[in-house]
Amino acid sequence: MSSGYANRARWRTVLWIAFGLFVLTRVLTLTAFPIFNDEAIYLQYSQRIHENWAKNKFISINGEFTDWKPPLQYWLTAPFIEWGNDPLVVGRIVAVLASVAGFFAIYLFAKELFSEREGVVAAALYAMLYALLQAEDYSLLGGSILLFALLAATMLATRRVDWYALTAHTAKAAPAA
Repeated sequence: MSSGYANRARWRTVLWIAFGLFVLTRVLTLTAFPIFNDEAIYLQYSQRIHENWAKNKFISINGEFTDWKPPLQYWLTAPFIEWGNDPLVVGRIVAVLASVAGFFAIYLFAKELFSEREGVVAAALYAMLYALLQAEDYSLLGGSILLFALLAATMLATRRVDWYALTAHTAKAAPAA
């Protein structure tokens, strides 16, 4: 087994672990939040589109309700809106599926631009974003820990830099006053 294949397999394992956590956090909190105003509008429009596609497919654009909202969310939700007893759960499941597509799109985009490792890191950061946004009560603590981690990473990355040599070189180059 070559080193490159083992490295790639390890990053794929990390990707699937991040994906599992991503899905788990979304599914466990599916009904934990109250319905939001825009979410209610999306569900209402999806129900109308489901009832009559030809008449209502551009329900938010044609001026009937004098609000312009992009219709992609309604179109994705409309075919499934009557599945189950609760349109809110159905709408949120469709949103979770759209975010799964976003998870893999971020991974593939970063992988294409950089490498497998950066693609997995970008997808894992996207997976953790939800938890960070939900933990707003701990934002000061989280920010302090993140700043400490960034400082530690900077120190680790520049541990071989001779800062005194750089300062001496700059002092020699500066003209005497």
